[in-house]
Amino acid sequence: MLDVEIEGIEGRDGSESWLDNVKHFVSSRLAAATATRSSYRDHGFTWDNTGRNGHYAAFEWTGGPAR
Repeated sequence: MLDVEIEGIEGRDGSESWLDNVKHFVSSRLAAATATRSSYRDHGFTWDNTGRNGHYAAFEWTGGPAR
């Protein structure tokens, strides 16, 4: 159904490239990336976004059970 793999974009000094001060629900700091694989096939949709942009960040998922 979904197959995604991303690779970070290397910065000038060899470390990760970061996007700072972004308005994103997970983090205000995201690492820039490229999708090395990105496909979806279900519910009558077929998408292939391989080679397009991506991003990632560490986050903690917390909360109680759904009611």
